[in-house]
Amino acid sequence: ACDKFLYCAEGVPNEHSCPPGLYFDEDSSNCDWKESVNRKCDQITKGFAVNSEYPASTSSTHI
Repeated sequence: ACDKFLYCAEGVPNEHSCPPGLYFDEDSSNCDWKESVNRKCDQITKGFAVNSEYPASTSSTHI
């Protein structure tokens, strides 16, 4: 669906939705009007890619 997108936080993908009437624009990473989005919404895309340039952050506790 063109109104949904994944936002990764610390390497964990979370699904989000655009407000009603808007579509996710992959070029700008924002929700926008359908006419402004350069995306074919009738095609189904499965899966997603993770940019390995930004590895998941790690946290540690020092005592």
